[in-house]
Amino acid sequence: MKSSFTSDFPSIRVIAWDISEGGDVRLAWFQGNQKTLLDMFISEEELEITIGADSNTYGTNYPEESRARLILQPVI
Repeated sequence: MKSSFTSDFPSIRVIAWDISEGGDVRLAWFQGNQKTLLDMFISEEELEITIGADSNTYGTNYPEESRARLILQPVI
């Protein structure tokens, strides 16, 4: 994974998985009591997944990429 860490976010954040009741799996930043859900985009051309906090800006800057999601399903 590559990081886009900048001086705009100088303090330490914890990254963890957030699993909704519907089975959607998302990464989340936790900083103190604040939780920020992250969105995923996929570039089918480069076979890359990008994770970011501002999906509107990212989607505008990279319109060739599609929003993606992970879904947790039980294995039977």
